[in-house]
Amino acid sequence: MFLQEDTRKEGSAAGGSAERIRRDVERVADLAYHGFAGPTYRVFEDDLCRKSLPMLRGMLRSGKLPRLSQQKHQRRGIALYVHDEDLRLLHNSAEARDEIAVEILLRALKSFRDNGLVGGGWNPWHAGRHGACSLTTYFIGQCVWEFRRVYLRWRRARLHLAEHEVAMRSSDALLRLLQTPSHLPGPEARVAGGALSDLINKRSAESRAVVLLAHEGYDDSQIAERLKTTAAAVRQHRYRLRRDIKRAEKAGRVWLPRQLRSESGEAL
Repeated sequence: MFLQEDTRKEGSAAGGSAERIRRDVERVADLAYHGFAGPTYRVFEDDLCRKSLPMLRGMLRSGKLPRLSQQKHQRRGIALYVHDEDLRLLHNSAEARDEIAVEILLRALKSFRDNGLVGGGWNPWHAGRHGACSLTTYFIGQCVWEFRRVYLRWRRARLHLAEHEVAMRSSDALLRLLQTPSHLPGPEARVAGGALSDLINKRSAESRAVVLLAHEGYDDSQIAERLKTTAAAVRQHRYRLRRDIKRAEKAGRVWLPRQLRSESGEAL
C-alpha cells in the first residue's frame, strides 16, 4: 500500500527528494512490521541521531534553530525569547551546543516515534506549500519544537548556578567590594557607594557572579568553568560593566573602589 501510493505521487517531487522519500517509506514499513521497537528500531534511531546531530550543532551555532523555534511558537501564540548573551554562548561554545543538542535529540526521539511514526504524523504524500519531506527533515522539525523546552530549562540551570555563586558571597564579599573610601564624608560616601551598589545589583546574576569571582582572584577561564560559559562571555560581562561604570563616573554618579580597578587603573 505504501509503495503503490508513493509510486503514483513521487513524480510531483524533485527526483532526489522523491527517491529519499521512497526509501523512507520502505523503512517505515519495515519498522512498523517490527512494532517500532526492538533492535531494528534502535539501529534506525542511531542512524537518525548520527545524521541529525551535526545539523543541530550547525543550526545552534548559526542561530537558525532558535530563530525557527521562535517563529513556529509565535505562530501558535506561544512566547519564546532567546537572550542575545545565550545566542553568543551557543555560537562560541561547542560544549554548550552539545549540551542542548543532545537533550533536544533525546526529547525529539520520543515525540518523533509517538507522533510521527506510530501516530502517523509523518505523511510522505503531504501536498502542502513545501510538499513532502524526508524522515530526517521531519525529525529536525520535531527538534525545532523541542528547542523551547530544552532552552528554557538550560537557561534556568545556568541562572541558578550564577545565583548560587552570588549568594555564597554576597553576605560579606559585596560589602567589602563596595567599601567606601575614608576620605569621603559619611553622607557623600553612602550616596556614592549606594549608587555603585545599585548599578551592580541591577545587572544579571551571571554578571554579578563575574564581578565577585574576579574580585576573589579567579581568571576568566576559571570563572567561565564555574558558570558554564565561555571566557569570551566573561570578558563581555566585564567589558559592559566597565563601560557602564565609566559612564556613571564621568557623570559623577559613582566612584570606583580600588578593588575593582586593575593595576592600570581600569575597572575590572
